[in-house]
Amino acid sequence: MTTTAYSELDSCHYENCIMASGKRAYIGAVACPRNWKIGTQIMIESKVYTCEDRYNKDLSDRIDIFMGYGLQSYKIAVNYGKQTKNVIILK
Repeated sequence: MTTTAYSELDSCHYENCIMASGKRAYIGAVACPRNWKIGTQIMIESKVYTCEDRYNKDLSDRIDIFMGYGLQSYKIAVNYGKQTKNVIILK
């Protein structure tokens, strides 16, 4: 599945970086396709993530991984780019 990355600096459009779940963005959270339930847990390369946000309506075939806050996290997200990863749905 296609994966991308985002950070507070490029993608937090709401005060306090609130996701669709109502939680503040945190490392371990992902934006997922709109047809997935909030709270769905997935594994990418032995790391477990939780679907807490929604991906853009036009791009329903990917996962967007939150990388954190500040300039360093932004640089990590930019360097991540777009990668194809094996995504396993856990629950």
